[in-house]
Amino acid sequence: MQFSDRYVTNLQKQIDELPAEIRALTEASPSSEETTKKNKAAIQKKQEVLDKAIGDMAKWGKESYAKLSGKQKDLFHRAFVINTNDPQFRKLATGL
Repeated sequence: MQFSDRYVTNLQKQIDELPAEIRALTEASPSSEETTKKNKAAIQKKQEVLDKAIGDMAKWGKESYAKLSGKQKDLFHRAFVINTNDPQFRKLATGL
């Protein structure tokens, strides 16, 4: 599932956006000690998510997919690729 375009696109979005969010929280000057604690916790959580996204991108990105054998690629397509181009894709079959 991780080789899916949707997953890889989401990882790239996280890698692009999280550094700016972390930087904004780091540069913010909180007004209270409670806000400081919340900002530190948010920074830590966002950094963990960013680190995981970078690791997953290295593992599941297009370069890794290109390294798969033909048999592995075929298995992935048969197991996880859906036919979104079919005009009946989201319609329910009734009367079966």
